[in-house]
Amino acid sequence: MQLPCQNSTPRGGASRGRIRLPGGAKVTRWVRPCHAPVSRRAWQAVRPLSQGQRPVPDVQHDPAAGKFFLDKDGQQAELEYRRHGAQMVITHTFVPDALRNRGLASELVRAALDLARNEGLKVVPVCSYSADFLQRHPEYADLRA
Repeated sequence: MQLPCQNSTPRGGASRGRIRLPGGAKVTRWVRPCHAPVSRRAWQAVRPLSQGQRPVPDVQHDPAAGKFFLDKDGQQAELEYRRHGAQMVITHTFVPDALRNRGLASELVRAALDLARNEGLKVVPVCSYSADFLQRHPEYADLRA
């Protein structure tokens, strides 16, 4: 029986963080390629990409309009924010249907959070996606207002 691709721990396999990959990196998740048979040997450990290795789309910043955006396939994904003193209020994140499930919203939020960190701003996530992103990524917890 062929199952759909899965992003979880294989049955009976090691959980995240308990084994180390070459170079000392911890396993962040387990993936099974869609074409692989259903067996423990088919699961592959995935190491986290370092900041320099992550394939980052060309996120643009328009400070006058208070938005980050990227153009892809003739459409635009965007994140809108307002600055209030030493705070960045993220108000809206939008990705067109044709561009969804590619990680573009998370790249927009990362770009905004990196700017906030570089400029010493605290972040107020009014947008539900940015609030969820902050909960899932503890490396940005220090930015939350």
